[in-house]
Amino acid sequence: MLPVELYRGEAALRGDREAVLRRSWQFVGHESQFAATGDYLADVIGGAPVVVVRKADGALAGFHNVCRHRAGALVADGQGNCGEAFTCRYHGWRYALDGRLRNAVDFGAANSPKTNVGGEHPAIDTSENGDHDPLVQGLRQLGHQVDLADQSSGLSAIIRDVAGWVGGADPRREGLVMGDTR
Repeated sequence: MLPVELYRGEAALRGDREAVLRRSWQFVGHESQFAATGDYLADVIGGAPVVVVRKADGALAGFHNVCRHRAGALVADGQGNCGEAFTCRYHGWRYALDGRLRNAVDFGAANSPKTNVGGEHPAIDTSENGDHDPLVQGLRQLGHQVDLADQSSGLSAIIRDVAGWVGGADPRREGLVMGDTR
């Protein structure tokens, strides 16, 4: 008889996920559950959030159910129809049904001629006009006009008074609140 410690507890679960679940196909749903383009089924399989969707060409595709911007779920667990694209519920980034990023709100040439990376992002080297930063170089090679200036933020709608902070924030806008002198 095997000792119970080999198949009980968090360590055993992690080991099984790595050795068994993530190395083999897992059942998500039946093909009949995806009748129309955009029909999806989302669940957590082997500890990973996944989504399976019917593409316009009739094929099924599966992805991690995660926006690459802030790792939020693209759709809630369960069944639904996302139409022609997945739209992140947090910042509005849109993904084609084949998994490609279609556009990122306020992040690029798909939305405007300028791609705003902003000087407040700590991982972006804005010195010498961003000439030594791999992201800035890559965006320019793709034809983007890169703007390195600090971005405005929805957080500027928040003010501080004697009672504390008052106001609201738009989660689709990010950046620093400039000029807080109190």
